[in-house]
Amino acid sequence: MKALEAQNVYNPDPLIYKTALSMVRSASLNCYIFPASEGDTLETKMSLLQGQLGIGDACTYRLIEKNVVSLLPPTKDELRKDAANALTDLIRSYRHLDDVLDRAYGGDVFAAEDALTSLQYTMASTASFQKVIERCLELDSKGTVIG
Repeated sequence: MKALEAQNVYNPDPLIYKTALSMVRSASLNCYIFPASEGDTLETKMSLLQGQLGIGDACTYRLIEKNVVSLLPPTKDELRKDAANALTDLIRSYRHLDDVLDRAYGGDVFAAEDALTSLQYTMASTASFQKVIERCLELDSKGTVIG
């Protein structure tokens, strides 16, 4: 991803966007459906098919949120909402970044200009999701139980 940050958007190398797109799809942990490509593993293709057919939930982030929130006492409704909102924002940011990188790979200069901003937003969304999960588990940023 560092290579993407240093990329000159006025003279883009399409390969950088293809590489970044592959990394983003891997990092998204099957939370949205994208077209399978030649280089995808059988596991990735099966996860995509599973998502398309609605056979269970392959989204690792959604499973984390669901399991962690299920541990909360009923009095923590606001924290439940925070976790749900953080998850929604995270998945939305991955979808947007995927779209931007896909269009940039196709030569869209405007998408190439938006790539870094979209990447930064997705990284911030990931950090926010992590913080909410830590709050749900009553952990500090080092993984130590609070209180």
